[in-house]
Amino acid sequence: MEKNVGIIDRIIRLILAFIFFYLGLTINPLFYILALICSITAATSYCTIYKFLKITTINNKIEKTTNSNTDFLQQELK
Repeated sequence: MEKNVGIIDRIIRLILAFIFFYLGLTINPLFYILALICSITAATSYCTIYKFLKITTINNKIEKTTNSNTDFLQQELK
């Protein structure tokens, strides 16, 4: 699974997760689902919708190098 969510996008998703979690506490528990989705996509740096739309928010060499190194390590562990 190739990562397609950049650092800034991950930070925005985490902020949204906290907001949705708070809204789940105060308004409607269905906001917990949105909080969970935002947190998972931020933690894994992977968004299925981005994959189908062929979008990536990873835009610099450091992020791409880090992602390819972790993918290489994951392949060696298999």
